[in-house]
Amino acid sequence: MNKREENIDSLRVIAAILVIITHVSAVYILQNMNTFNLTFATSSTISIFTRCAVPIFLMISGRYLLSNWDGNDVKGFYKKKLPRVIIPCIAWNIIYTVLILLTDPKTSIYKIGSNIINEGASIHLWFFYLIIELYILTPVFYKIKNGVSRKAFRNISCLILFIGFVAEISRCMIGFKNIPLYYPVEFMGYFLIGYVLKDYKPKLNFRFFLIFYILLCSLGASSAMFVQYKGSMAWQYFHTSLNPLTLLEGISLYIFFSNLNFKKYKLASLAKYSLGIYGVHIAFLTGIIGATKSVLTGFVFFDIIIYVVIIFILSLLTSILLYKFKFTRKIVN
Repeated sequence: MNKREENIDSLRVIAAILVIITHVSAVYILQNMNTFNLTFATSSTISIFTRCAVPIFLMISGRYLLSNWDGNDVKGFYKKKLPRVIIPCIAWNIIYTVLILLTDPKTSIYKIGSNIINEGASIHLWFFYLIIELYILTPVFYKIKNGVSRKAFRNISCLILFIGFVAEISRCMIGFKNIPLYYPVEFMGYFLIGYVLKDYKPKLNFRFFLIFYILLCSLGASSAMFVQYKGSMAWQYFHTSLNPLTLLEGISLYIFFSNLNFKKYKLASLAKYSLGIYGVHIAFLTGIIGATKSVLTGFVFFDIIIYVVIIFILSLLTSILLYKFKFTRKIVN
C-alpha cells in the first residue's frame, strides 16, 4: 500500500474548500456582472483566488494514477479504477435529479436528461465526466510516458496544456458551453503536468511559490475588474480554469504543497471526504443561499465567508455520515 502524502492530502481538502468558495462567489458575480460595483469587485477577486481548484484536483489525480500503476493488465486497471468514478457520477446525477424534481416539479424530463448528457444534473457534476474520460485515457498516457524520455514527456505535457488553452478560447466563443467529449482535450494537460512536477525540487525557496500564487491572483483579479469596468464580457476568461494565470496559480500551489515536509497535517485526515464534499455542496449552497436570498450581513465579503463555512461544515458532516455506511461509501470516497 502506498504511503499517504499528508501534504498532498491537505491540498486536496483545500481544493475542495476553494471549489465551494468559487461557487458561492459566482452567485454574487452573476447578480452584478453587468454593473461595475463593489459587490462584483469583491466576489470576482475572491473567485479568482480559487479558480485553480479544478487544476489542482487534476494534477493530484495525474500524480498518482501515472505513478501507482505498472502499466500492465489494462483490463484489470479499468475494472478496479473506473467504478470508483462511474459509481459516484451516476449516484450524484440521480441525487440531483431527485432534488430538482422535488424543488421544481415543472422542470421537464427532457431538460434534465439533456443536462445529464451534456454536463450533469448539477453545474458541478461535469467534473466527474472529465475524470472518467481521463481514467479511460490513462493507459495511453502511461504508454507514452514509458516510451519517451522524461524531458520529452514534459514537453508533450506542456504542448497539450497549450492545446487546452486554445480549445478554451474556442469554447469561450460559443458561450462557455460544456461539451463532454471536449473535456479531455482541454484539461488533460493538467493531469499530465501533475505527474511531471511530482518530484520537482525548485532551486528557489519553495515558499516563494505561495507568494507567486498571491501575486498572480492579484494580477488576474485586477485584470478582470478592469475589463468588466470597460464594459466587456471578456472578464469571464479570467474566471476559467484554462488561462495562463490560472495555470501558474495552480502549479504554484501544487509545488508549494509538494515541498512541504511537516510530519503531521490536521487537514490531511479529511481528504477521504473531499469527493463527498464536492458532490453534496451544491445542494446546500442552493438551499441556503436560496432561502436567505444571498443576503446575511449585507457585506459581500463577510457573507461569502459565512456561507462557505456553513456549507463546508454541512458538506463535511454529510460526507462523514455517508462514509460510515458501506453502501454509500462508494459515492463519497
